[in-house]
Amino acid sequence: MWLKTRHEFPRKVKKQQYAAMSVFFLVGFFYAAWAPLIPYASDRLFLDEASLSIMLLCFGLGSIITMPITGVLAGRFSCHRVILVASALLAASFPLLAILDHFILMCVVLLLFGGCVGAVDVAANIQASIVQKKSHVVMMPVFHAFYSIGSLTGSGYLIFLLWIGLPVSWAAFSCVLFIAAPLLLFSHSFLHHIPTREERKTAVFPRGIVIVLGLMCFIVYLAEGVIANWSALYMLQYKGFEKSYAALGYSVFVAAVALGRLSGEGLIRTLGGIGRAVFIGSVTAVGGMLLFMEILPGFWAMAGYFLLGFGVSNIVPIIFIAAGSQLRVPLNAAIAAVTTIGYSGTVLGPVIIGLIAHGSSLQTAFWFNITLLVLLAGIARVVFRPVYGLVGPTGK
Repeated sequence: MWLKTRHEFPRKVKKQQYAAMSVFFLVGFFYAAWAPLIPYASDRLFLDEASLSIMLLCFGLGSIITMPITGVLAGRFSCHRVILVASALLAASFPLLAILDHFILMCVVLLLFGGCVGAVDVAANIQASIVQKKSHVVMMPVFHAFYSIGSLTGSGYLIFLLWIGLPVSWAAFSCVLFIAAPLLLFSHSFLHHIPTREERKTAVFPRGIVIVLGLMCFIVYLAEGVIANWSALYMLQYKGFEKSYAALGYSVFVAAVALGRLSGEGLIRTLGGIGRAVFIGSVTAVGGMLLFMEILPGFWAMAGYFLLGFGVSNIVPIIFIAAGSQLRVPLNAAIAAVTTIGYSGTVLGPVIIGLIAHGSSLQTAFWFNITLLVLLAGIARVVFRPVYGLVGPTGK
């Protein structure tokens, strides 16, 4: 047994917390590090817009395919093994994205890369749910904060290396050598999970409250995708920003998300529990969108981006807390289902907003996003009640 003494418990759990943080950092790092390589891949393969869209779609398809499968694999082999294997494949495939010059091979590797990102994402959330239960404190927001920190580090690290003139292949390989390898060597000894008999079932389908939590996650991911993909264009068309500053809002948004998650436990306690935190976060996000859309001009709109990011920052971590706490579906199946449904918002969100913008206007599309956030606030008032068994570690 790994738990032997009262003094040993906090030390080992602390190491498991650090290991889980490192995995979240890793998947966030590689997810964001791929973005600076896209223009190089497009030039290297001489891609037009249609071919580039097909290639990028492979990443999303890989993630969507592996996410539900990961729940089954984690239940059969443990999330520890899934994380190690998927992370190793993730690190091995990343440098190939910087050197391949054949379109079909690039699509295949990107499918593998996206699949590994999805697998590590699901397994990391399963691991985080287990560690949080052992810790007896709200840890999920902090774990997800390390995903945000990893994303900022990944994009910044690659951009810096390419800016100083390092060849793109060397820059990509350095991510594996100096980032992935040390993190995996550190974390592999402390990741721990022995699947229960219920979790080992190979055919457990999500139902009830798990589906609702997944739809809530879908709304948040869709909102984040809107900001990532369309907010710069909105700043250009409706706020008169210059092209060089139009994307500044997204940077403010990401920084606010990271800050909100790092302070997540204190915020949840202050607000009185996970239910109120989701409701108030949704309302804050709505206020943030209204602020940068309609009220304040110019750079004052950055305050809206900050409120939006801070508002949504802890909603997804809380949804995963709820998914890990409910008793109707095994932990691995619940986390996989919520992640899969939620990530669909990232894949489909830009398409939905684009279609609305094409049929009406980008401003109408943003109002659609606000409507979904208002709906999210209403759902939170109903879902996060003791009758559902979703009483969080800090309250109602």
